[in-house]
Amino acid sequence: DPASNIKTAEDAIWWAATTITTVGYGDRFPVTTEGRMIAAMLMAAGVGVFGVLSGLLAAWFTEPAQASAQRDEAIAELRALRDEIRMLQERLDARS
Repeated sequence: DPASNIKTAEDAIWWAATTITTVGYGDRFPVTTEGRMIAAMLMAAGVGVFGVLSGLLAAWFTEPAQASAQRDEAIAELRALRDEIRMLQERLDARS
């Protein structure tokens, strides 16, 4: 399209990089319907990629806290089971 401001491969790469990273400076943009459809898909892909990456990073930071909480729960459950076994043993000994 003659009205397009994406004229070279470098322009296209710059536009794609700024679009997928969700920066979108606005210095380059598609003017055709097909180009805008591609842009919409690229934007969705960028949001998805960075959403997944930030989710993985958040999970990496919270994993030690979750593991510690799960370990504490397991220890508490084992202590409760041990106490229950002792109580049952005492009942059995009292019957004998």
